[in-house]
Amino acid sequence: AGGLGTLRRIDPRACTARCRAVSSQLRGLAAMQGSRFDVALAEYAEAKRAARAALDHELQVLTSAYMSTALAASGRQQDAWTELLKVSAKLESIRSVRRRFQLYWRSFVLAEEMELPGASLAFADALSLDPYAAMYPWLHAASLFMRARAHAGLGDALGARRDLALAARAAGRIEDPRHRAETLGEIGATAGRVLT
Repeated sequence: AGGLGTLRRIDPRACTARCRAVSSQLRGLAAMQGSRFDVALAEYAEAKRAARAALDHELQVLTSAYMSTALAASGRQQDAWTELLKVSAKLESIRSVRRRFQLYWRSFVLAEEMELPGASLAFADALSLDPYAAMYPWLHAASLFMRARAHAGLGDALGARRDLALAARAAGRIEDPRHRAETLGEIGATAGRVLT
């Protein structure tokens, strides 16, 4: 509550447009945690306006991804997909590896939650083909365990097993031991979910 209280106390006049965008985005995330989807949508709309004013293209796209999640959670699936299409069209222009992954991941999870394994597979495939995935073993591993989940959703246990094995191999190349262990744990958890 202290963090959210701090966000509420920020004087908008003393805050840059980017600061306002991030503050609204965080308040939207907090509203989502409390299942207050209308509040979250209003905060995300404000975050998008502020991100536009700040000329922060990446923050606009990320906020659209959050907005698509809120729309889906409030039962507005068609609107969620419309927002997600905007995100998908701009993915390749995102330079931040972390933000690119967040966008692919949010798109994948939304498709998965809507029980659209074909769309989930398309997002996982797109991430696996992303040039950054080849550069970062953790990103490559993530794309592969996402693909495994999508294959399982399509009833393709062989494809799921193959991608899980490839994901484990990619995770083995992660240099940081803690991050490697966490990624291998996620792969193991995914195997437990999709292969039972």
